[in-house]
Amino acid sequence: MEEIRHEIEEENIRTRSNVTEEEEEVLEYEEEDIEEGAKKCNHSLVGKLVTDKNINPTWVQTAMFNIWRRPEGFKMVEIKPKLFQFFFHKEIDMRRVLKGNPWMFRNSWLLIKKWERRVNPSETDFSRTEIKLQIWNMPEHCKTTTLGRKIAARVGEVMECNVFSAGPGKGNFLKASVMIRIEDPLKEGLNMGSKRDGLTKVEFKYERLPTFCYFCGRIGHDVANCEIAEAEEEHTSSSKKGLGA
Repeated sequence: MEEIRHEIEEENIRTRSNVTEEEEEVLEYEEEDIEEGAKKCNHSLVGKLVTDKNINPTWVQTAMFNIWRRPEGFKMVEIKPKLFQFFFHKEIDMRRVLKGNPWMFRNSWLLIKKWERRVNPSETDFSRTEIKLQIWNMPEHCKTTTLGRKIAARVGEVMECNVFSAGPGKGNFLKASVMIRIEDPLKEGLNMGSKRDGLTKVEFKYERLPTFCYFCGRIGHDVANCEIAEAEEEHTSSSKKGLGA
């Protein structure tokens, strides 16, 4: 009986060993095996929706197909919730969409990046995006691109800065293209000045801004769904307990 039990244990060990060896075996494929798939993906973009809401992927595909002017052969695949891969037949359509990044879907940003073969789409870095920042309430003699770059650098990495006209009789303002971190709170402005001029409160305006929270300043949710605002409200309520007559 003991010998039979020993034989069974040895067989189990051999079986587990064989399974492990099979799992560790690597099947190497050639470029010709994936040529069709790689060619298709080379004309694709990866996109992420920055929102706390649940989104039906069919809505995204239908909306972006129309917003992107109905590109030929357009197709979308959902990789996981709020993460998609968009396919195009023509490279010119793909590049046009990429140039317009970030896009808007139902008041939420759809961030777009070129598909990279060696990067798993689920691991694509969407932590930053480029936005347009307007700088207002500056004295006329301070409206220079040199100072504009210094101010915009407090918001993010400055890509470009120029002086724009607000219209006849309305003066000029500064506009900068800035690379921001999505998770950072948006700044309302800053104080600037010199010993000679004193202090001035500069105001920021962001173009094509999606849903964001007026309480914490972050993109992707509104104040009604802000965890920080909720925690602050609970703290305020609890601190006022016992103050009534």
